[in-house]
Amino acid sequence: MSRGRHRHSSLLSRALLPTAAAVLTVAALAALLVSPDQVVVRSVGVAAVLAVLGTAMVLRQRDRAARAAAETAAVRRLRDEERYEEQLAEAEYAAEVAEERAARLGRRLTAEKSRLAKAETEIARLLKERAVQAAEQALKEAEAAQRAIEAARPKHPVTPVTFLRAANALRALERRAELAQAQAEHLARRQAARRAAAALPATASADPAALPEVRQAHAPAVPQSRIGRLEPVAARGAAEGERAAVAPSPVRPVLAAPGSEAAAAPAPMERQRQRPRPQAGHGRGPGFSFFDRTAAMRAAAPAPAVGSVRELAEQRPEPVEPDLADVLGDEVADTRVVDLTPEDDTELLDLGELRSGRTQGRSGRS
Repeated sequence: MSRGRHRHSSLLSRALLPTAAAVLTVAALAALLVSPDQVVVRSVGVAAVLAVLGTAMVLRQRDRAARAAAETAAVRRLRDEERYEEQLAEAEYAAEVAEERAARLGRRLTAEKSRLAKAETEIARLLKERAVQAAEQALKEAEAAQRAIEAARPKHPVTPVTFLRAANALRALERRAELAQAQAEHLARRQAARRAAAALPATASADPAALPEVRQAHAPAVPQSRIGRLEPVAARGAAEGERAAVAPSPVRPVLAAPGSEAAAAPAPMERQRQRPRPQAGHGRGPGFSFFDRTAAMRAAAPAPAVGSVRELAEQRPEPVEPDLADVLGDEVADTRVVDLTPEDDTELLDLGELRSGRTQGRSGRS
């Protein structure tokens, strides 16, 4: 079957046969009415019958063709409907499958979203922990730097108070050195006097009246009753028990009675710290020094010359009261034992502190 424009037959071709049959029938009727010849009439009748029969056959053929076309169209329509239904079913199935796939994809998307949210939460937690660790590390580094700065600083910085303490300690050491030197000189004089007394001839025993004078003439500058044996503070264990709350101080020698070598130290008595004051006849001249008393003490007790007892008695000088006020103070006038440990204001110095201050000063100058 042709396609396109000539697919369907025209109206003229379809109406040609019925029109010819109708024309022949009308001509036969007219011939019957007009022509008296029967042969013509019969021939025209036969032609009309033939035309009618041909027309009937054509119409029957067309009817059959039309029914076949209708049936074909119906079948085609059914087929199209079935095909459309099948396509619709397939479309519906594809839609269902797409819906299921979309639901599945939606679930996967939801799972991915939840996983992404968990990952974001974990990342935020890790970032927070990292920030906390960074802050802790920064704090530790700051503390380490602060400790390094504190370690670099001197433990005992040098201050004016440190220099004052050092000056006080030096003065205390000088006083102790002077006191020790005075006691050593006193012991030396005593030993010299003993050796001189032992070297006297036997005639000294015949004149017993001169012995006290000789002893008084050769008496040391510092009486024995005033300066006793040095005794450590540690020997006063019983007295220290009452002063347990007082901080311990360095051991200092104290004045003790001459005959108390084997006896225990007496209990502490009421003390009053007095400033040494000079005695009459011993003024402070232009060459006076607090730290030089050896010349005066040596002049107070010259070494005796070896001779007879009478010559020694005649050459006996006038007793001179030694000026020990600046060295020992008024404590020599009292035979009681005085413990000056609680009133000791001498402060102990840390040599490491002084050395670190000296090292820091040298490094600052360099």
